Amino acid sequence: MQKAIMIILLILVVASPSTAGKPIHDFTLKDFDGTPVTLSSFKGKPILLDFWASWCGPCRKAMPFLASLHEKYAQGGFVLIGVNLDSKVDVPKFKQLLQTYNVKYSNVIAYGSDVMNRYGVSAMPTTVLINPNFEEELRFVGMSPSAESQLDSRINKMLSGTSQPLNVCLGFIKIAGDKSDAGLSDKIRGLVSQSLKSSKTNLQVTYSLPGDDPTGNCDFGISGSFTAESGKGRLTVNLIDSKTGMKLNSVSEFGKMEELEPMVQKVVTQLSPSLVKQ
Repeated sequence: MQKAIMIILLILVVASPSTAGKPIHDFTLKDFDGTPVTLSSFKGKPILLDFWASWCGPCRKAMPFLASLHEKYAQGGFVLIGVNLDSKVDVPKFKQLLQTYNVKYSNVIAYGSDVMNRYGVSAMPTTVLINPNFEEELRFVGMSPSAESQLDSRINKMLSGTSQPLNVCLGFIKIAGDKSDAGLSDKIRGLVSQSLKSSKTNLQVTYSLPGDDPTGNCDFGISGSFTAESGKGRLTVNLIDSKTGMKLNSVSEFGKMEELEPMVQKVVTQLSPSLVKQ
C-alpha cells in the first residue's frame, strides 16, 4: 500500500523546492560489481544522482531518458550515478532491470547507509544535479518533459562552460586602524586568491594594482577593506559584476588577527555561489 501511495504522489509531484547552492554530502558506496564509488572523486564535473528503487514504476519510466542523457554527454565529462534504495538487495534482478532499459551508467547500492536521509529523499525517483563546484544545482521529484528539458539544458551549459575560465580581478585590500602596512594587504589578497581557487574550479585570478578599476576585463571584480584594532580585525569583501558595475554581494567577518585565514575562508565561502558566469 505504501508503495502504491508513493507512486500516486509521484505522478502529481514534479519539481521540488529550490536547494540551489547547497553543499553536497560526499559518500562512498559499492556498485553492483562490488567496486567502491566515491562521489567526490568526480568533483569538477557535472554529476546527476538518480535515487530509485526496483519496485518504483516512475523510476523505470525515467530510465530511458536518463540513459539517453548519459549517452549524449558522457564523453564530455558528464557523470550519472544511479543510487538504488531497495530495502532488499538483489543484484541479479537490478542488473536485469537496467539491461532492459539499456542503462550503462554506474549504479550503487545505498542499503545500510544514511545517504537517503542525508540527501532528504522522501519519494522516488528523485534526481539531484550537482555542478562542477560540488554544489546542488537542480532537484526534481519525479520526471516530466519540463524536468527533462531543464536537466538537458543545464548539463549542456555546464559542459559548454568548462573550456571558458571564470576570470576574477582581485583589487587592492585597503587597510585601516593600527596596522596600515601594505604587507598585510598583500597577505590578505593572497589568502583571498587561494580561497577563491579552492572554492571554484576553472577560475583565474588577476591582481589589480592600487587605484586600478577592480573589475578590469574580468567577469567579476573583488575589492575589500580590513580594519585592525587591538589585535582584532574586520574584513569586508565586495563582489562586483564587471558588466554592470553593480555590487552583487558584500560580506564581513570579524575576528582575531591570528584567525585571519579562517576569516577569509568564511568570506569567500559566502561569496562563491554568486561567482557564476551569466
